[in-house]
Amino acid sequence: MVQIWYPAQNTKGNPAPFIADEPMLKEEPLSKTLGLPAIIMNYLKYIPSHSYEGAEISTESGSYPLVLLNHGYKSSRIYHTSHAENLASHGYIVASIDHTYSTFATVFPDGHTTTMKTDEYQIRETDYRNKVGKVWTDDVKFILDQLEQIHSGQIPTLFILRRYIRPLR
Repeated sequence: MVQIWYPAQNTKGNPAPFIADEPMLKEEPLSKTLGLPAIIMNYLKYIPSHSYEGAEISTESGSYPLVLLNHGYKSSRIYHTSHAENLASHGYIVASIDHTYSTFATVFPDGHTTTMKTDEYQIRETDYRNKVGKVWTDDVKFILDQLEQIHSGQIPTLFILRRYIRPLR
């Protein structure tokens, strides 16, 4: 799962929520990961966001450099929202990845949700850690390949950012 932030202009309406209004994200998995009571997760709705879904990309520059944000073990792209917003506000396109089954929860656009499957004790074993590392590396390679194919027009898309991503290589 990948979420994209980018320099925007003519934003209208209300900002997107800082964390999607998805019970799976705000209840047990997140509170358990953070070691906080679940009731505290209800207050996440008060964290302001500076992002607007479907906002018009800024035409201030002909292209923007791409940054790939890659979360750590038991983390999530959600934890990097403020970093992504800050980078986008300074002229970067930011693609933030969730490594499915290695994050506290990943919610897909269709509502399908996955949770952490990477075992806390197994991750201490070198072989297991190497297998997880290979999956993460393959995820990153796949995302970069897909973005490059979108940029070059090899993958047809309505993804308006295609023409604004600076060549990746």
